[in-house]
Amino acid sequence: MAKLSITGKIINLDESEILFKDDFNNNADNAGWVKTGNISTTIKNGEIELKWQPGNSLNHGQIFSEQVFPSDVVLEFEVETVPPSDHDIIWWWNAQMDQPATDWDNGYLAALGGWFTNQAGVEKISKTGRCQTARTPLFRLESGRNYKVQSGRIGDTSFLFVDDKLIVEFQETEKINDSCGRIGFGVYQSHFKVKRLKVFRPKFETVKLIY
Repeated sequence: MAKLSITGKIINLDESEILFKDDFNNNADNAGWVKTGNISTTIKNGEIELKWQPGNSLNHGQIFSEQVFPSDVVLEFEVETVPPSDHDIIWWWNAQMDQPATDWDNGYLAALGGWFTNQAGVEKISKTGRCQTARTPLFRLESGRNYKVQSGRIGDTSFLFVDDKLIVEFQETEKINDSCGRIGFGVYQSHFKVKRLKVFRPKFETVKLIY
């Protein structure tokens, strides 16, 4: 049974509602996703391959879902870099885009091999305000290795699991508006592949914290 433990809560993914899934088959036209920045995407063999494309001054690029998943969500997927790339596997949830949808604004992102120092973490990000980040150097991304990721938000707590182990939690006093709900993936001068993507509305039980 797929259960994930964070502070004060146990998440049961087996009993959670699946809001969205993409096996990346028969979707060569990237239907359902919006591109921003410098990124190329290729879908084949059940995977989507995302690669940074040098060009103008942008060192990054993203894809965001056309569908919106507001409030609490958990993303589950498998991911690996394409060697020699060895950094910046990035993904988003509760993200907002401008209108028309050409660029991101607010949201949460998580990363493996990020922040120029091969750290893992979660970041609340905004183009108009100060970013807040929780990150750790204790998880080190290995190029070409396949990882299972489970990551998202419940209430005021965002979290990142890799291969069923909790890597980092990020708790805040003021969360992003629940109406913001796009998911996405991003590259920062990086190159990686994603497969078996699911988005859950998490079912969880509250655990009393006592000694």
